[in-house]
Amino acid sequence: MKQVFIIIVSIFFTQLVFAQTAVSYTYDDAGNRITRQIVTLPSKESNNKKYNNESKSSEVEDVFGNGNITIYPNPAEELLNVYLENIEIEEEILLQLYDINGKLLKTNRTKDTKSTINLSNNTAGMYILKIISGNNRAEFTVVKK
Repeated sequence: MKQVFIIIVSIFFTQLVFAQTAVSYTYDDAGNRITRQIVTLPSKESNNKKYNNESKSSEVEDVFGNGNITIYPNPAEELLNVYLENIEIEEEILLQLYDINGKLLKTNRTKDTKSTINLSNNTAGMYILKIISGNNRAEFTVVKK
């Protein structure tokens, strides 16, 4: 019985460690959450020109208004890159990093399509990245190694 329990726990732990998913939410104008989407994070190496041939372990992509957001690498060691594709930037884009308890840790304001968030001073763990531009909002779970 003890051996069966150890086997089940080890299988569960293995699935927990290797499962890479993120949850993305969509909000209406009043700030109410209207959709929840579970995104599976791919584990692949890519040499795509839009990332300046940078190697990424995995990325998260989501629709943001009429464009796309790509966040990579996830998990990150020091730098987390945010790439906004096909988005007309009329207003500032607000990038907010929260800890898992909801405490605001960092705020970046930008008008660039590519931003970098420095995570080197943060401890290893899970964080929530919120991206806001006008009526468009997206929320991602990121992991710092």
